[in-house]
Amino acid sequence: MATVTYVRTIKFVAEILGEDPELLQAIVSNDDNLSYGSIISVYTGDDESVTALTDDGMDELEQMLKDARRSPKNGTTSSTALLTTSSSSLASKRNL
Repeated sequence: MATVTYVRTIKFVAEILGEDPELLQAIVSNDDNLSYGSIISVYTGDDESVTALTDDGMDELEQMLKDARRSPKNGTTSSTALLTTSSSSLASKRNL
């Protein structure tokens, strides 16, 4: 793994991917959804922080969104499918 020299905030990632920032925040709020080290918390004050992603994290998130759109679970929208995807299936994808 290469040294991380910059990260992108969730808001900026949402702009780049054309996605809802709240959806992306909900996805990354579960640390099991992306590989360890892909999600970074940047503290901006005593009780304030911003979530950011590394390049690898952004790539994983983009792939997760594409996969969910291709095959959402029965009776759900793709957004709902993303939030209900089991962490075990995501963990197995990470280990490939």
